[in-house]
Amino acid sequence: MGLAHVGVSIFSCRLYQMIDLRRALAVLATRLLWASIEAALAHILAHRPRPTKRVASMVLAGAFDGDFGGGISQAGHARRCG
Repeated sequence: MGLAHVGVSIFSCRLYQMIDLRRALAVLATRLLWASIEAALAHILAHRPRPTKRVASMVLAGAFDGDFGGGISQAGHARRCG
């Protein structure tokens, strides 16, 4: 059963309140050296420039001719407000 049967919304709880910290994966996660793992994977997960792709097609709204991609992805970066 999920949390809905007890009248708890997943949007009103913090993640740490929904996880049983005694479970094996939760215990393992507290024992891992996350800084070392991130440092070892940083070069693989780095945001790298991608080539631009030229696209020309017909869509319901009419013809489209433009460029997609290119540059460095902003995925995973903190959003700037204001």
